[in-house]
Amino acid sequence: MPTMFRLAWPLMISSLLHYLYNMADTFWVGHLPITENATAVAGLQVAGPVIFFLLSFAFGFNSGGLALVSQYMGAHRKDEADTAAAQTLSLSLMFGLVVMVAGIILSPTLLRLLTSDPEVARAGTIYTRIIFIGMPFEFLASAYAQVMAAYGDTVTPMLVNTLTVVANIVLDPLMIFGIGPFARMTVAGAALATVICQMLAAIISLGIIFHGRRGLIAQPCDLKPDWHWYKRILRIGLPASVGVSGTSFGFVVLTGIIGRLPNATVALSSYGIGDRFINVSFIAIDGLSLAISTMAGHALRADLKKS
Repeated sequence: MPTMFRLAWPLMISSLLHYLYNMADTFWVGHLPITENATAVAGLQVAGPVIFFLLSFAFGFNSGGLALVSQYMGAHRKDEADTAAAQTLSLSLMFGLVVMVAGIILSPTLLRLLTSDPEVARAGTIYTRIIFIGMPFEFLASAYAQVMAAYGDTVTPMLVNTLTVVANIVLDPLMIFGIGPFARMTVAGAALATVICQMLAAIISLGIIFHGRRGLIAQPCDLKPDWHWYKRILRIGLPASVGVSGTSFGFVVLTGIIGRLPNATVALSSYGIGDRFINVSFIAIDGLSLAISTMAGHALRADLKKS
């Protein structure tokens, strides 16, 4: 129990910080003039399930890397754990590039299917396309957090998340409302601030990895694709990917139903604000599940048995 709590509490904080990314966007966009805020918030809500749906396919595969890293660490085979971690990061970066291209191309069509309001679809498309530009950075930072958890270090990713979330909260109003040297970009500003902070998280993560100060040691050449490792990661992560994407598709359908109500702008805005707060209830579950996965992987390869 003490070990589980030691691993889980930083993961819970990290989950909370992840939700604060989206909540910060919704909060500041909601303070636009009354003639703009309802459409903008509704656009963000329509965009959310589309982003999560395309993300979920790749995020599930990270669990394959987490399983391999935690098992090799449990077996005290550090070199193989480093290789598995580096290949997980490499594969996540490739998925990020694929999702970026797919999202930019498909998001306008998907958003028009989810709402009959052209202004809401337009706002959602602007936000979504910019967010998808940052997908390689998002995937890399997310994979880094998971493999570090597999090493037993959940504090370092939490500190990285803290820095980038604070930066996002600061940048959001500046870029949304056009404060100081920034142009007024409304919804596009919220998305661009998020992408900048995701890029910052990815750069910091790679810096820590290449300096080898927190357990995981890798060099740029270690990220070269190795199809043998890719197959192993995908074989383990595929079931999780299917499960997560199935759940996310349910939210896409729900958003589509709400988006076709007579007053879709108000309905989507209300649902979006409520949904942000409901998601907070999953923080403990997310943290505990990742902590248990890490402990199980270590124990499996160490041949530990319950006495």
